[in-house]
Amino acid sequence: MLDGSGVRTEIILERFQARDLDDQIAADFHIDPVDIQRALQYELQRAA
Repeated sequence: MLDGSGVRTEIILERFQARDLDDQIAADFHIDPVDIQRALQYELQRAA
């Protein structure tokens, strides 16, 4: 989960895999696009 946002990183990964743009995901959840990238990096490392 992203600190302070309540958004699960798994949800961000699902949206990314559905081909949603980082900026759109960030806008939908009212979080910084940089946090989107961090969440994706975390999820990809976790899956490795």
